[in-house]
Amino acid sequence: MSRKTTLDVDADTEALLNELKVTFGVKTNAGVIRKALQLSKFMASEADENHTVVIENKKHEKTKLLLAG
Repeated sequence: MSRKTTLDVDADTEALLNELKVTFGVKTNAGVIRKALQLSKFMASEADENHTVVIENKKHEKTKLLLAG
């Protein structure tokens, strides 16, 4: 079953959605949101007991990301 949801976004969020369309290779805001939800679910499943994940970038620099709170 498909449902429609409407979001009001400011100019900064709209610009981010447009940027992420390119990054994710999708054509719609809904596509961006689906990808973001998939990433969020994955990150949540990989978080430690403190709700933290460590992300390593291409330069091998590590950043801790706290998912809760």
